[in-house]
Amino acid sequence: MNAADRCNAAGLDPRESKLLAMVALGRRNECIAKEMSTTERRVASELAALERKLGVQGRVGLAQWYFGDLGAPVRTVLCFGGEEHELR
Repeated sequence: MNAADRCNAAGLDPRESKLLAMVALGRRNECIAKEMSTTERRVASELAALERKLGVQGRVGLAQWYFGDLGAPVRTVLCFGGEEHELR
C-alpha cells in the first residue's frame, strides 16, 4: 500500500494528506505555512490533530506512518527566508 492509499484508508482529507506529506519530506512548519497560505501556529495545531487521528507521536511518527515505516532515506532540509535548501 502506498502513502496515498494509506491516507485515503485513514480518512484524511486532501489538506491533511498534503500536510502529512510535507512533514514526512522534512519540511519545517515555517515553510509548510508559507506553502499552504496559513500560519505556523495553525500548522502546529493541524499536526497535533493528525498525530491524534493517526495514533502517532511527533514528526518522526508522522513520517514513519506516511512511509509505512519502510526506512525511507532521510533528507535534511533547511528553511530560511521562506525557502528550503537541501543539505547534501
